Amino acid sequence: MRHRFTEPTPVDSTVEIVSIRIAAWEIECCASPPQVGGQSTWQLLEGESDGHVWGTAHGGKRITRTVTGTVLSVHLLTQNYRQDAVGVWRPVPSSAVLQRIWKSPRWFRGSERLQYGEERRVQTGVAIELAVPRGTAVPNVASSAEYVFLADL
Repeated sequence: MRHRFTEPTPVDSTVEIVSIRIAAWEIECCASPPQVGGQSTWQLLEGESDGHVWGTAHGGKRITRTVTGTVLSVHLLTQNYRQDAVGVWRPVPSSAVLQRIWKSPRWFRGSERLQYGEERRVQTGVAIELAVPRGTAVPNVASSAEYVFLADL
């Protein structure tokens, strides 16, 4: 079986490499699925509690900057989920796995199979590396946020 990976995209010293995680719902809702070699734009939510920089296409108060660049890599993020004592589905610690792919899926699998009492593997999003020209990141202006979510308050 042939793999669908592309050769590494050449990157020079005039770019900054930004690692971004993107939740599955962002892409399923309205963001274009990123693919290796393509252009991609994300508003960054930095300083998240899990230590990763998260990208959004929906705005909010915690956006620190907007970046556009060439996608160097895409990894599918999967994680086990288990229901806790009060019935909330939570990720199982240390179960996250990144699998290299050439293009993000449009629709993610696994959440439709969650059943009480079982632990299930769910595709929760992607991690990408984006080559952004140095000095082109646009800082966020609080008044430019189009949407404010309760989680941002």
